Amino acid sequence: MQAFLSLLLLVAPALAEDAPAAAPPEPRLIDWQDVDVRVDARGKSEDYPVEAREQKLPDARCTVRVSIDPKGVPYDAVVSECPLVFHEAAREITLRYRFYPYRIDGVKSHVAFDLKVNFKAP
Repeated sequence: MQAFLSLLLLVAPALAEDAPAAAPPEPRLIDWQDVDVRVDARGKSEDYPVEAREQKLPDARCTVRVSIDPKGVPYDAVVSECPLVFHEAAREITLRYRFYPYRIDGVKSHVAFDLKVNFKAP
């Protein structure tokens, strides 16, 4: 029995490493004005997609549903309401932001909100 417990103690950490990470809880949807930005990552001219420049597309505005963890770090960004050529750039810009943790009943929480990302044609 002692040998079995010793073996189990050796194998258990290896099994835990192979276990998939738990998915974050479903974030509560809040208004973007209720979140304070810690690091602003608004797009710069180099963020304007090359394909959009080649197609001579006009300015664009994307809506990004961003989910942040209790530390204020974005972990998911879903882009909508703009031409597809802007989606990846809007997602990358959004994931560079950092926010102050949002508290629900005093507890830092997972939340989601819609953020607008603007692209100005060069």
